Amino acid sequence: MKKVSILILVVLLGAGMVACKGGSAGGDSSGGAAAAKAMMNTLQTAVDEATDGLKNAKDGKTAAAALSKVATVMKKMMVEGQAMAKKYPKFDPKNSPVMKKAQAKLMGSIKKFQVTVQEAAKKFMTDKDFLSALKKMGPGMMGGRK
Repeated sequence: MKKVSILILVVLLGAGMVACKGGSAGGDSSGGAAAAKAMMNTLQTAVDEATDGLKNAKDGKTAAAALSKVATVMKKMMVEGQAMAKKYPKFDPKNSPVMKKAQAKLMGSIKKFQVTVQEAAKKFMTDKDFLSALKKMGPGMMGGRK
């Protein structure tokens, strides 16, 4: 189960970096950066909701729904992030105070999610719906590959 949670963390971080890479280019410090920050906030909300869904899950089917929901949002964010990266190729998230704050918040949410996934995996490790959602989660969040 540790491998699964590490995979999830890597996928979420990768998606977050793709999302924030789509920020501002050159003099456009508002439009691109604002859109990238909005994407990071959407991602954080999805991760937080999935964390809550997993914590409150009474069965594997409910836990699977929480995983599937965050995977769907991640797939969308990956596509949008890639489009933004093409639109704003000069944006450097490492030098953006706006993005650093959003990234720090997202990282906090991701860490909580990772712990919650590990806990849910212990509870539902024999549930076919949960295991299926967990297996689909990585490929679904990596740009839609299956």
